[in-house]
Amino acid sequence: MNNMVFRFWLKEKVMSNRRKLRAPLPASFLNHPPGVICTYWNGEPCDAQKVNLVVSDPGIHPEYWARLFVGQVRPAVRVTYGGNTFYLDDLDGSGWRKVTVGFGSPQYGSRSLYGKEV
Repeated sequence: MNNMVFRFWLKEKVMSNRRKLRAPLPASFLNHPPGVICTYWNGEPCDAQKVNLVVSDPGIHPEYWARLFVGQVRPAVRVTYGGNTFYLDDLDGSGWRKVTVGFGSPQYGSRSLYGKEV
């Protein structure tokens, strides 16, 4: 394609400015040995482990989504971040996906669970 035709073609292209370029990932995301699974919460490294949890209802949420599963054992992900430990439901793999592939970002959905590990 000669230069003049290319310039004309470029002017006719409609470009969207709605998508912004994402900043490159920090070096801490990329500097881990191959085969080692790193887990993150809000983009920062955290400790996360797959566990089984007996679901309980703490009574603090009037419309707790897992109330139907109280007393049942469900797969979960225990996340320890900033001195706090909490559990994410992992029945469909979404909890583990959030802390690995999603870097703990709010863009990856998750569901909190309350209960005791078995």
